[in-house]
Amino acid sequence: MRFRLRTLLIAVSILAFASAAAGWSWRRNQGEQQAVKVLAGHRIGLGYTRGLPLGPLEKWFDARLGREFRSDVSSVHLHSFEADEPKVVAALRRLPGLKRVEVDAWPGSQATVAKLQSDFRDTPVEVKVEHVVW
Repeated sequence: MRFRLRTLLIAVSILAFASAAAGWSWRRNQGEQQAVKVLAGHRIGLGYTRGLPLGPLEKWFDARLGREFRSDVSSVHLHSFEADEPKVVAALRRLPGLKRVEVDAWPGSQATVAKLQSDFRDTPVEVKVEHVVW
């Protein structure tokens, strides 16, 4: 069986495009995994999208690569004293699928919440404030 040079060129182009897409996805997910590690270290609640359904392999796959590899973090729940930390804000900005940030605002923390809202003003992220009064 003989192949033409044009066939080889098409096959190599398809392989190169698939490799580039896989590399982009891998790099995007590595940044998200690092952000999730920072947020988990601060005990911040995370909500995920449904992601790629894998059936019975979901638990095995998530244990090896992390849940954020196959689904995006869509919501975050944190307290106002965590919203003031630069590491937390930087980690929140590295989450590409983030849609909503819920903040439990303690009395006297309005300035912190206002700063977090201004940090995400230029993004599609909704910052929802829940005032907690004791």
